[in-house]
Amino acid sequence: MSPYYASLNKLIVDRGIDLNARAEGGWTAIHWAARNGAMTALKMLLKLGCDPNVTNDWADTPLHEAAAEGHLPAVKFLFEEGVKLNPVNSERKTPLGLAEEMDHSEVARFLRKNGGASGG
Repeated sequence: MSPYYASLNKLIVDRGIDLNARAEGGWTAIHWAARNGAMTALKMLLKLGCDPNVTNDWADTPLHEAAAEGHLPAVKFLFEEGVKLNPVNSERKTPLGLAEEMDHSEVARFLRKNGGASGG
């Protein structure tokens, strides 16, 4: 974990920052971290209490975002953290369905191997 974790945690607690605050479209910090494969941010946000199963306005979870962008380390990390593996978004797609649609074969293979269901 980053050496700045304790300082960041103190700032968040002291200022009462809502880590699950939503931007336009219902996007949260953890959605952005997962979508961009930002592992340090993703790990820190979870450690600080972000909801790993939070959905945006399209019912996409951070796992949907990581899978759609092909970020295998983020997908593996979220899986290891016990996120819901088969949530369905507003287009009736699961994270595995998005990985398959976007031709992210390694991500699709990992999700399928671990119980992921195709959807979409």
